[in-house]
Amino acid sequence: MALSDHHLATFSVHAGNAPDPGTGAIRGPVVMANSYLLPDDPSKLSWSGTDTELNTRNGGADQHRLEANLGGGDAAAVRR
Repeated sequence: MALSDHHLATFSVHAGNAPDPGTGAIRGPVVMANSYLLPDDPSKLSWSGTDTELNTRNGGADQHRLEANLGGGDAAAVRR
């Protein structure tokens, strides 16, 4: 059954969740890493940008998943 066919309460809880494209997992794992591998020449990196995971203060896998889930809440609030 597609998520759009479920009741509003179910949609509200599961909005923003999507299967992992690599593993097919329904729930994303908690990523315990707080720093990430840098390229050989990091001089061109945007250290304050959020497009590359360099440090969890700039965003990481868990933060990105949380943002996606919170973003799904908007759709859940207007779902009929």
